[in-house]
Amino acid sequence: MRYGWRASFYVFALSGVVWAVVWFFWFRNTPREKRGVTPSELNEIGAAPERQQQGLPWQVAVHSANFWAILLMAVTYGYGSYFFIAWLHTYLVRARNFSERDLLLSTLPFVFGACANVGSGITSDFLLKRFGLKVARRRVGIIGLASGGLFALLAALTPSKVGALLLLCLSFAGISFNQSMTFPICIDVARKFPGSMGGAMNTAAQVGSFLSGVLFGYVAKVSGNYDRPLIMIALVLGFGALTWLKIDPTQELVPEGHRTGESLVRARD
Repeated sequence: MRYGWRASFYVFALSGVVWAVVWFFWFRNTPREKRGVTPSELNEIGAAPERQQQGLPWQVAVHSANFWAILLMAVTYGYGSYFFIAWLHTYLVRARNFSERDLLLSTLPFVFGACANVGSGITSDFLLKRFGLKVARRRVGIIGLASGGLFALLAALTPSKVGALLLLCLSFAGISFNQSMTFPICIDVARKFPGSMGGAMNTAAQVGSFLSGVLFGYVAKVSGNYDRPLIMIALVLGFGALTWLKIDPTQELVPEGHRTGESLVRARD
């Protein structure tokens, strides 16, 4: 506290700017554009593959139920996870009577979440080998969001402050268990356009985060109770678990035979 709480924001902001500058001058799209890459290295790497697609054909993607199911899942994931970033400390102090010194314990959900992230990948790989891609993605997603919602609900209902913290740890672990599947599912359904699909999914998640941050505070203020907006989060996560039943990683958004405008031009030439 020597320099005030704003100092940490200044440090992170400056670090971000420095990294952006370094990245701008250091990163290149291909090895051929990179200084210091020798001709022998370029020969070993080979020529860059010819670009065949200009971008995700959105007019095709938006007609896919798979596309909207993934976005809905992302909204619910963002809605649930943002509570732990924006409202956890306030909830622990005002709803569970934790002191400011006790708030070091608020790091525990993120420790649980990190472990769940690793466990999610291991579980998905195991299920993939045993049951295939659809089962691997769906089961991990359903278990993650469903357990996240269940433990959030129990945290809101339990009278124990320590029990509430433990249940919130398990809730965030469930949300993080699902998190590891959010980008792989984008690659599964848009193998030729993973960046575009990943961007759409991440945007939807940020919409959920925004709604969570605003609605949690509004409901808590109107109701005078911090457990009610937590129950809302539990319901949203439960709905998110159901959306996984509509997500099929084996069904691509753009059929294999579909051609983008750029591809059609190349074909005519």
